[in-house]
Amino acid sequence: MDARMGPQMDAQMGAQVGAQTLRLEGELTIYTAQEVRQRFLQALAADAAPVPLCVDLSGVTELDTSGVQLLLAARALAHTRQRQLRYGGLAAPLREVIVLLGLEDVLIQAAHANNDADNDADNDADNQADSDAENDAEAGLAA
Repeated sequence: MDARMGPQMDAQMGAQVGAQTLRLEGELTIYTAQEVRQRFLQALAADAAPVPLCVDLSGVTELDTSGVQLLLAARALAHTRQRQLRYGGLAAPLREVIVLLGLEDVLIQAAHANNDADNDADNDADNQADSDAENDAEAGLAA
């Protein structure tokens, strides 16, 4: 019998000047997705401070497709709520998974990009679409 208690994930919220931080440690897999999903929903709540959310992934030891889906859903929700979301601390194994899935332009480069360019391009024409997208993105995290 495996002495390990099961997959572990620790999520810690913090704040720094002009930003909010979410540090994830452990496995970001199907086994921990629900716990991490709740942390993202709290951090990106509609009434949360409109400051950038910096997600530190340097402590993540394993990433599967459920974890990747969660990162994408959080990014979509942040975009619809006009919040900047940055992923940092991507270790080589995590980068390999993201590259293997062909998502480096979305997740890796987004770690360095400023979402303001996206917001400027979509400003007025997408107000209704943003409302619909927010509902869809929140549903993606809440599912």
